[in-house]
Amino acid sequence: MNHNAGGYLYWEGVQWPNPNTNEKIIRVDQQTGDYEVATRLWAFANWSRFVRPNAVRVGTSGGSGARIAAFKNEDGSVAVVLISQGGGGDVTVKISGEGAPAGKATAWASDDQRKCAEVEVTVGADGAVTANVGQSSITTIHIAAAEPEAEPEPAPEPEAPVEEETPAVPVEP
Repeated sequence: MNHNAGGYLYWEGVQWPNPNTNEKIIRVDQQTGDYEVATRLWAFANWSRFVRPNAVRVGTSGGSGARIAAFKNEDGSVAVVLISQGGGGDVTVKISGEGAPAGKATAWASDDQRKCAEVEVTVGADGAVTANVGQSSITTIHIAAAEPEAEPEPAPEPEAPVEEETPAVPVEP
């Protein structure tokens, strides 16, 4: 988040129990066939599900209690990833500037108890999005691109006036 990396590659996807270096995403026990999914997998989900290929990083400010990175996706949506640095609490995200989305917002959190689970988010009348960022967690706020405004219905073509036929009146000589 701090060094503007353009990508991230994680080689250690599956690991056997020995040696257990805690670098795995999934640990498989070959003897029993059991497996364990690391919390790290869900932290990756908070990034990869919402920050899409070719997203552009956008500036952020504030956030003394969390590390923050924001990205605008090609579809116009914005993903704001917040990593709690110990404490927790409500965080309000205000998206502004040219092309700021004004669509529906969702928030997703991962920690020891939640696995990229949807959490409550509110959108204020001013467009500010508020979500709770738990202690020692990663939370992603995804703001959908605004729906394009519907084009107004064209005015109906005026109809040509209809000449009414006047009934023939008999004329007497």
